[in-house]
Amino acid sequence: RQKQASKEVQGKRVAKLAEEERLAVARAEAVSAATKIQGVSRQKQASKDVQGMRAAKLSEEKRLAEARTEEEAAAATKIQAVSRQKQASKEVQGKRAAKLSEEKRLAEARTEEEAAAATKIQAVSRQKQA
Repeated sequence: RQKQASKEVQGKRVAKLAEEERLAVARAEAVSAATKIQGVSRQKQASKDVQGMRAAKLSEEKRLAEARTEEEAAAATKIQAVSRQKQASKEVQGKRAAKLSEEKRLAEARTEEEAAAATKIQAVSRQKQA
């Protein structure tokens, strides 16, 4: 009976040790699985962060491209305004030149009329003298 009881106690100890070992293995596997899940979770988060950074970079590039386009449009508008101003200035100068030319022509015509009148007066005066 004592041997039998001793065998039973030993059997219980072995069973207890086997159960503890099985639990330790199960715990280790659970920790490993949790670590793996955390790693995957971190990887997913890192991937999201990278995607967010890419999206932010693309958004910034788009904003800069739009700003460049606006600057170019403003520069083109400015160039057009300067061009129009130069054209208007040329037209004003052309009108001034035409006005001066007309005034000169009128002055020459007056001078010719006055010379003709003076010649006529001289001719009448000579006629009277004769």
